[in-house]
Amino acid sequence: MRDELSLLEAQLTYKKRLEAMANELRQQRTVLQQKVAMLEQKMLSEKKDVQRLEGKSLAAFYYHAFGKKTEKLEGERREYYAARVKFDAAVRELKAVELDLECTEEDLQDLGSCEERYIRAMEEKRRAIEASGTEQSRDLMEKQQDLNFMKSQERELEEAIAAGTAALRVASDVVRSLKRVEGLGLFDRLGGFLMDMAKQEVLDDAQKNVEQLQIQLQRFNKELADVKIRDNMAATVGRLLKFTDTYFENLLTVETPKERLQESGKQVDETRDLLLGILRQLQSRLEEIRHRQVTMQEELNALILSTEL
Repeated sequence: MRDELSLLEAQLTYKKRLEAMANELRQQRTVLQQKVAMLEQKMLSEKKDVQRLEGKSLAAFYYHAFGKKTEKLEGERREYYAARVKFDAAVRELKAVELDLECTEEDLQDLGSCEERYIRAMEEKRRAIEASGTEQSRDLMEKQQDLNFMKSQERELEEAIAAGTAALRVASDVVRSLKRVEGLGLFDRLGGFLMDMAKQEVLDDAQKNVEQLQIQLQRFNKELADVKIRDNMAATVGRLLKFTDTYFENLLTVETPKERLQESGKQVDETRDLLLGILRQLQSRLEEIRHRQVTMQEELNALILSTEL
C-alpha cells in the first residue's frame, strides 16, 4: 500500500502542476486570440488600401495624375506585407499555444481519477492506522481532530465575513439615502404638495435602508457568536447595534437640519470604517486558519505515508 500511495502522490503532484500549466495556457490563448483578431483587422485594412490604389478609385486617379501612384502603391504594399507578417506570426504563436493546451488537457484526462484514488487509499490506510491502537494511531487521531476543528472555524469565519460584507453594502445604501435627503434641502424653498411627496418618498427609502442595516448587523452579530473574536471586536459590533437603535429616531424629526444630516452621514461613515476593521481582522484570521490547515494536512499525510502496517 505504501508503494501505491507514493505513486498516487507523485501523480497528484504532477496533475496539480499540469492544471496550473493549463490555466496559464488558457490565459495566453485568450490574449493571443485578441491579438490575432486585432492584427487581422489591421492586415485587411492595409490590403484594402492596396486594392484601392490598384483599382479605379479616386485615390488611384489622384496619385496617377500627379505621378506618385507607383511610389504610393509600393508604400501601401510594404505596409500590407508588414501587417501580414505580424498576423501570420501571431497565428502561428496561437496555434502553438493551442497545441500545448491540447496535449496538457490530454495528460490531465489520463490522470483524471488519480486524486480520487489517492484520497480513497489515504482514507483506507488512515482507518487501518487508527484501528492499530499504536502511538501513531493516537497521534493521527489528534491531528485529525485538530484539522476538523480548523475546518469548522473556516466555515464559521466565511459565514461571518459574508454577513459583514452584506452589512457593509447596506451601509453604503444608507449613505446614498442620506445624500438624497440632504439634496432635498435645495428645494425646500419651493414648498408645495409635490415637494412634500418627494421628501416623504426619500425619507421612506432612507428608513428602509437603516432598518435593513440593523437587520444585517444583527445577522452579523449572530454569525460572530460562532467565532471566537477579540473583546474589542465584540464591543464594536455592540456599538453598531446600539447606534442603529437610535439613529433613525434622531435623524427623521419633523425638521431635518443640514447639520444633523451631515452628522448622520459622518456616523454612517464611521460605521463603515468599523465594519471594514472587523472584516479585515476576520479575513486575517481566515487566512491564518487556511494556512494552518494546509500545514496540518501535510503533517497528517506524511504520518500516514510513513507509518508501516
